[in-house]
Amino acid sequence: MLASHKSGFGPTGVIFCAFFTFAAMACAEGYGGGTGTPENPYQIWTADQMNAIGVNPEDWTKHFKLMADIDLSVYPVTQYNIIGNAATKFTGIFDGNNHVIHKFIYRTTAVVDNVGLFGYLDHAMIQNLSVKNISIWTHGKYVGGLVGWSHSSTLIACRVGDGAVEGNRYVGGLVGGNSSGFVTNCYAADCCVNGEGDLGGLIGYNEGVLTNCYATGPVYGGVYGTNNIGGLIGNNSGLATNCYAAVGVGGTINVGGLVGFFTSGTMTTCLWDTQATAQDNGVGYGSSDGVTGKTTPEMMTRLTFTNADWDFASTWAICEGTNYPRLKWQIPAKDWVCPDGVGTDDLLYLAERWMASTPETVGAADGNGDGRVDLEDLGILSENWGQ
Repeated sequence: MLASHKSGFGPTGVIFCAFFTFAAMACAEGYGGGTGTPENPYQIWTADQMNAIGVNPEDWTKHFKLMADIDLSVYPVTQYNIIGNAATKFTGIFDGNNHVIHKFIYRTTAVVDNVGLFGYLDHAMIQNLSVKNISIWTHGKYVGGLVGWSHSSTLIACRVGDGAVEGNRYVGGLVGGNSSGFVTNCYAADCCVNGEGDLGGLIGYNEGVLTNCYATGPVYGGVYGTNNIGGLIGNNSGLATNCYAAVGVGGTINVGGLVGFFTSGTMTTCLWDTQATAQDNGVGYGSSDGVTGKTTPEMMTRLTFTNADWDFASTWAICEGTNYPRLKWQIPAKDWVCPDGVGTDDLLYLAERWMASTPETVGAADGNGDGRVDLEDLGILSENWGQ
């Protein structure tokens, strides 16, 4: 656990700060550089710097930028300092910069509300951030893999993958509760959601707006008459467009493949996998307008979605017959051909174009854009291998 002050640099850190001050970049103690402004956000390079944000609420109005993938497993149980709470909300902007935060852990038998990497957002923004291998367990409400409670805030191109999120009520793989906020181009995958009610693969409770989102992780209620369980959203009174769920769903009352309890709002061209969810109904309670059930093979067919006017030019991509649609931003660099993932098929694609040197022959294998396919492109492929 960090001390309450921000300082923690030794002599190396002093030299580091001095260097950037000389370079006209003010260095905040406890962070890796920057001043917290839009033009010069605080830089986050390490787990310690990420954890420092949570003990400095005076900085929760500022701008942050993640500069590297980081591992938070050094902060087990409840040692990670959650950013934002009901008393002092996070109102700043956090740019994940397409990096990954690994092994976020928060486990307690106490009743703790607003639990997530970020606990409480208010008119804030989080973008381009991935959180993987999470383990969250609390008896409180508003619990999410990334955000506990989000009010009038925006999440763009964010994901939670691999792990488990468990709370009492309003529990989601990505967000526990979303009030008047926007969640777009986000997803939760292979993240098990559990609790007593209002559980969703992506969002537990939603009265905001969702566009181009999906969930592919199991959602199951506990043993005490659980209700409002949905593959995507547990309890919905907001808007959702071009979203889908392909998760196992189980509960007692108001259980749906896509939404558990739908009181108001609008669902437009949203789908659920009837086989993967094991649910014949897309909505457990309420209107099912704009909600369509499809079999697994149909959900892995591009035409299913283009017939519903989903955008496969700039937003979605699919490897037909092997995968559900994925957001284009999440596809690893150099994943040129199906199936998904950078592997042997992509290596063969490069080999077929080896030493090509004309626009007609290099294709996508020209990884660095120098007009030819050579060892540099092979190196780029190897850097992304297995993603």
